[in-house]
Amino acid sequence: MPSPKRERLLVPDSEIIVVLDTAPARELAYDDAPPSWVTTFAQMAQDGYSFSLADGAIAELLAQRHRDALSAAQCLRIVERLTPVLNPELPVLLGKRDLGGMLHLSKTPLDEREAFDLSQLGWEEFKRCTDPANNQESPEWALQEERDEWIGFFAGWQQVLDEINAEAPSEPLEPLEPLEPLDLQLLTIPMLDLMAQAQDQRASSTPPLSTRNHLKNRYFWRQFVRKQKSKGAYDPTSPKKRNDGIDADLFGYLTLPAFVVTRDKGFFEGLADIQSFQKAWLYRPEALASEWLKGSKPIPSWR
Repeated sequence: MPSPKRERLLVPDSEIIVVLDTAPARELAYDDAPPSWVTTFAQMAQDGYSFSLADGAIAELLAQRHRDALSAAQCLRIVERLTPVLNPELPVLLGKRDLGGMLHLSKTPLDEREAFDLSQLGWEEFKRCTDPANNQESPEWALQEERDEWIGFFAGWQQVLDEINAEAPSEPLEPLEPLEPLDLQLLTIPMLDLMAQAQDQRASSTPPLSTRNHLKNRYFWRQFVRKQKSKGAYDPTSPKKRNDGIDADLFGYLTLPAFVVTRDKGFFEGLADIQSFQKAWLYRPEALASEWLKGSKPIPSWR
């Protein structure tokens, strides 16, 4: 039986969380005048919305400044334009274990003061990028950890599949009869059910953890199925896919629930074949601003 619902930590349930990906923040560095959605987001921040940068986004912005892909002046534009938008107490929203802690799902209770301090630290580090003389360490190591974790995730699943395919059949085969590999497409529904059962047994939540992970589960499984294709297979180790693990961390914020604001086509066209109610929580910035301006006050609601 699910445990009684507890108030979300860091950002109360009465506020609507919006998490910003790298590209919407970075585009603020260029034009002389900010895009109109920035002004709208600042108004939304006064209307019950809590905006934060994803932790992967702040790491990518810091790395881009370190390799001179962003100038100090461009970083200043980003800071000036985002400051009226971001939650002053939580400008950066940490992922992974902190998200579970916000929902009271972690074995170790979340230290809210530490979480707020780390959030402020991340934003302050980026604000220091506005100084041309600043020469802080690149966070590339943290981004590489995310890439390695993504590759390791698929390697673990692949090992299990390879072991299953290598097992001898229970019935002897006829001479020259080939042993067909496991058809993962046929396993999609039972596999998603197993993932849901495992998540719901691991942690009691209202709504269940499997509902919170609805889109994430389906995306991870689809990518693994695509990895098995004989032609054009998905390769998480490919240099062209090197940031997929960083992008995939954005799915974690949906568990809170939250809107995710991004420009990445992979979160729009790239999810066309996946059925999930949480796809409606992924927005381009001007689209979310437009919804709010219509007076609808969009909310990520469980279904």
